[in-house]
Amino acid sequence: MSYAIDTEGAGAAGDTLALTATALKDCAEALAFAGGLLRRGVGDDDPFLLGAVTEFTTTHTVGVETASGAFAALGRKVAWVGHSGRQVELVVAQSLGQLGRPAPAGHDGTAL
Repeated sequence: MSYAIDTEGAGAAGDTLALTATALKDCAEALAFAGGLLRRGVGDDDPFLLGAVTEFTTTHTVGVETASGAFAALGRKVAWVGHSGRQVELVVAQSLGQLGRPAPAGHDGTAL
């Protein structure tokens, strides 16, 4: 069947976005850990530097975590679109088969 959406491509894109979300989450954790080490290294010796390091680390960690969440949500939605498109193809093929009607043009006869 020929549809405007590439269901396999949508599924693969969703998986890639989910992997990106996981990688960004790992980056946020690494950044938070590195920031903690830096704050411990600065200690109370320089309160202004300690404040700047804390603010920098917190701001960037939140930003990376937010991006991770956005990638994860987008990945779920894109994967759902691919799955939904695939379900439509299966329902249409089953309905046509039950009616004894031929497959739409462009279908090569292989399993859907």
